Amino acid sequence: MGAGLHHVPQYRAPLHEPLRRGDNLKRNPIQLTLLAGKPHEQALAADIAVRQAVPETTALIVGLLASEYPLVRYFARHSLERRFGVPLMVDMNQPGPELQRAVSALISSRSPM
Repeated sequence: MGAGLHHVPQYRAPLHEPLRRGDNLKRNPIQLTLLAGKPHEQALAADIAVRQAVPETTALIVGLLASEYPLVRYFARHSLERRFGVPLMVDMNQPGPELQRAVSALISSRSPM
């Protein structure tokens, strides 16, 4: 083996740290995609996160509600509805930050299914 390849660190970077080259080896790929994927990848990752009960993804999915792409917002809402088992009756035409606050308020007292 070449120099530097003998030891692979087992460190997993916290989600709040900025992304750096090589982070795809340190983080959960679904969490990473929700955080920094392309819009179509984020939409799919939201669905996968809920269907496979990937931990620490609810806040990341709520973050997608601020996407500039309406379809990503709808995927995020649908994923959160699946996760919490209730329809989220919100105006999807609200600006992103307002939509995030509205959904956060609705799910704050609920436990994921």
